[in-house]
Amino acid sequence: MIPRIIYRKYFVASVVLTVIILAIVHGKGQSGNLTTSSNNNKQNSNPEEPENVDAPSSYGENIQNLIAGAETNNKIWSALTDGEDSIGSKLYDYLFTDSTSEDGYKKQNTDEFGSEFHKPTIDDSLSFKNFIYDLFEKVFELKPDCPDLKNFYRKNSDGEIIKVPTSGMDDIGNPNKQIYSIEYLKSIINIPEDDVLELATKHSKFAKFVKALKLPFDFYKPKSSGIVYVGGGKFTWFALLSIQNVRKTGSNLPIELFIPTEDEYEYVVCEEILPKMNAKCVLMYEFLKDPVDGSRQIFGNAEFKGFTYKSLALLLSSFENILLLDADNVPYYNPDLLFISEPYTSHKFILWPDYWQRSTSPFFYDIAGIDLFKLNEQEYSSKDQIESRIPLHKLQGTIPNPSTESGQLLISKSAHWDVLLLSLYYNIYGPKQYYHLFSQGAAGQGDKETFLAAATVLKSNFYQVTSKVSAIGYFKKTGGSYRGTAQGQKSPMEDYQVYQVKQQLKKYYKGLKDEDISGDPAVNKVIRKFAYDEELSDEETSLLHMFNNIKQPSVFFIHESTPKLDPIKLIHDAEFINDEITDPITGEPARIRFYANYITNKENYKFEKLQMDYIYEYLCERKLIIRFIEEQITGLYLDKGREFDVVEFCGKLEEQIKWLDGIVFEN
Repeated sequence: MIPRIIYRKYFVASVVLTVIILAIVHGKGQSGNLTTSSNNNKQNSNPEEPENVDAPSSYGENIQNLIAGAETNNKIWSALTDGEDSIGSKLYDYLFTDSTSEDGYKKQNTDEFGSEFHKPTIDDSLSFKNFIYDLFEKVFELKPDCPDLKNFYRKNSDGEIIKVPTSGMDDIGNPNKQIYSIEYLKSIINIPEDDVLELATKHSKFAKFVKALKLPFDFYKPKSSGIVYVGGGKFTWFALLSIQNVRKTGSNLPIELFIPTEDEYEYVVCEEILPKMNAKCVLMYEFLKDPVDGSRQIFGNAEFKGFTYKSLALLLSSFENILLLDADNVPYYNPDLLFISEPYTSHKFILWPDYWQRSTSPFFYDIAGIDLFKLNEQEYSSKDQIESRIPLHKLQGTIPNPSTESGQLLISKSAHWDVLLLSLYYNIYGPKQYYHLFSQGAAGQGDKETFLAAATVLKSNFYQVTSKVSAIGYFKKTGGSYRGTAQGQKSPMEDYQVYQVKQQLKKYYKGLKDEDISGDPAVNKVIRKFAYDEELSDEETSLLHMFNNIKQPSVFFIHESTPKLDPIKLIHDAEFINDEITDPITGEPARIRFYANYITNKENYKFEKLQMDYIYEYLCERKLIIRFIEEQITGLYLDKGREFDVVEFCGKLEEQIKWLDGIVFEN
């Protein structure tokens, strides 16, 4: 019998060789494909008409050619994602190889539209601490001298602010829905001309400062990759649960948990628990101390809080390649795969979509010096058409639709250091200026648009996942109201394959009518709609999958929303119990699965039960006490004159675990 370790090594070697061969074949066969870029900025559009390709004799034959290699890729995918006992657990050891040029700078691919990576200039005499001080000195020097933009929203007759209504991507093209045109979006916040000029002047000066900036020798550890969270308070608890899930997938990447303030440091978590999981706390406040007077913060009157912390964590992380996760975001598969796969290997920056249309104010493009009329005058017949009849974010030079959900973000500091610095500027001046400019009061206003906005302004390469975010949740009863509990963000690797298939299909369809193509007309119609991102009915989706083996990308991240996995509150509010339905077996109120009928083909992986297991392990077995848990017990029980019974708490948690364990998953 072949020893297990030898078998694994030979298997991994064969997998790596297969990946290399596929990459070479892919590179030769796909060199003319369109790829996502911020210069064309339209991920789901085709700015240059693709050349037609000869129609094959068999429609099915054509589809097979277009997705050649998909079966092999899927086998590799399966081999690497089966969990902690799989080859996936050895990814870090076996697959993180040196792919640098002689000068140590990562070689990047750019596409035909001129997307850019901006190679940094390194100053070997500049330390990171001094760099941070100089950076923030400039950031605060260029503070916009203008009022809070919330003062300039339109108001109704009652004096209430009129914000951009939340509008989904399906509303685009609907004649009964508002077109998010330049004209409409410019009417939401009426910014005085002097304030636009002030914002533009400071923005221009900071952008020029960034372009001329030299980076310190210790800006990141070369060739390193890792996962970053921002903790503090309840977020330390949520991050702890997420990190447990990361390790369950087989990931070996190091993890940094940033603690914003000294008061939020948790000794047990930072010194006893995390080191055993190849994770560590990074004390953000230590980086922000004045280099001369270490007892006070850099620029003592500056206020760092909220969304700014995520941008700071990216800047302060020691990793070159970073997966930034919100503390309540959980990878379902091994995230190590993302760093070594397309689209990250060519773009070095991946973002994920939100549900909504982008609602950025046209004033932002004026402030950033982007002339939308000049960029689009050749494509559209008149200035009036550009202003009033075309969705703003369909225009060249704009941030692409849909809006961004920043609960997960994958970026290279070496390739996109300037994006990180400009997005930091947007976040520091976000609450009063830039968050209003980017969202105009629409759902989720905050840091989420700052990263892609910076990439757009700097003409940097990026890839925003094209597959729609999945709504995960449950109905309390048939016909009842729906409660969304999480967002399911898709695998960028699978999404990129689908994206490329669509680009090839567009080449195939150019100039062809349905009657020109052999095969089933109904299937042909569905495939064409699929290629051009038109909505498919459930029946059409089934037809697409049945004939052509084109599947929706898998959910890769589960970003929890409501209820949060706050254990004390879950039990206190009886979140597990459905008081609208009676269990026919027990005669008692039915129990709730937060993630409802969310099923994947990851065998025997009961995601929701796993979360409850971790909560039970920490609070009932290890008896972990951290400040957040203490505060919840005090606020929900002790302050109201009620005793907190830990035995009762653990008993109710155990009941839910046993019930979840008995659920049969159907495929």
